[in-house]
Amino acid sequence: MGKLDVDPAGLEALAASCQGWSAELSTTVSPGAGESSCQASVTAVAIVHTQASAFGAACSVRMESTGARLTGASANYTQHEQHSASNLTI
Repeated sequence: MGKLDVDPAGLEALAASCQGWSAELSTTVSPGAGESSCQASVTAVAIVHTQASAFGAACSVRMESTGARLTGASANYTQHEQHSASNLTI
């Protein structure tokens, strides 16, 4: 079995990136509809924008969750390493 080399600072940096991406996705505003909602193309564009907004919201939630899990993994790894180090000094 190979050595597991974990970088808690790297996990925290990736978590921060995920949080930032989540914020960007949640603040993205789709353009408003055209002048006339009677036109089929305007309606189609509005539908696409609605679907894109829903997808962006889902991605934002996923990024937020990933960031939280990375932060937790970093904290757990650091705690485990500290506990292991204290066991070695006993």
